[in-house]
Amino acid sequence: MSNLVIDIKDGYAAIATGSENQRAYYKILFDESDFVGESGSAKSFTSLSLFELADDNLKNLQSQAEMTTLVVPMRFSMVKPVDIDKAGLDSLGDEFLTWESHQQLPEDLGDFEIGFYKLRRSFDDKSYKFMFYASTRDFTDVLSNFVASSPDLKVEIKSEAIGLFNAVCLASDKQGVGVAIALESDGASVVIAHDGDFLAGKFIPGDNTSLGEEIMYYVFANCADDLKPKVLICGDLDYMDHLGRLDWADRLQMPAQFGLQAAAGIDEPMMYVAAAGVNFQFDD
Repeated sequence: MSNLVIDIKDGYAAIATGSENQRAYYKILFDESDFVGESGSAKSFTSLSLFELADDNLKNLQSQAEMTTLVVPMRFSMVKPVDIDKAGLDSLGDEFLTWESHQQLPEDLGDFEIGFYKLRRSFDDKSYKFMFYASTRDFTDVLSNFVASSPDLKVEIKSEAIGLFNAVCLASDKQGVGVAIALESDGASVVIAHDGDFLAGKFIPGDNTSLGEEIMYYVFANCADDLKPKVLICGDLDYMDHLGRLDWADRLQMPAQFGLQAAAGIDEPMMYVAAAGVNFQFDD
């Protein structure tokens, strides 16, 4: 299957495409005005889309893709682990997940784009553990309209958190406490895993060295304090100084399976880690 994964960030889109045997990465630069009208509302499908800013090669890849996936930023979403009754899920399927989503976010709070990612079965075989995410529908509609080349193109939505979770599990070989930190200009998306199990994730704001302290407190609040975490730092590494000293953790290297170091024609490969992590799950 030909897949195209689009991770929208501030001023650029990091794009991962291909399969296990052939991966490729691209970047498209844009201004906020390219997809948000003067009033701040979403533009229509007849106005500018992301791929109108792309070169012909990337336009062709997008038109040939069997699936287009939009990565929803963690800064605009909620992410949490949820245990779901196995008997209810096995008997009712998606209907049970819909009911469970209303327990997490009652309908009177508004309209949300939600997703469940099955992680593992409990040891007693009575429940499944899922990663649950939710983002307001108004926001995801704006991004979906921007990345769709036509009103007929169905855009699948995934959370940035699942991409970072896949990345840190690969980088740590699912051993010990692994933390993915995806840097942006004014904060970082953080995902914490322990032995390949999802513990927590959220966007932590900050644009100075206090960000590193906030991340440290968040990590130790969600894992055993006798385990030294290992961190995978990705995203925009121009803001590394916001992390300050990292003597509370060991560094992880980017997963070799993503092929980012060997990919041709890209700079700053760590910007593509979240998109690569979302794309990687298609190989399962």
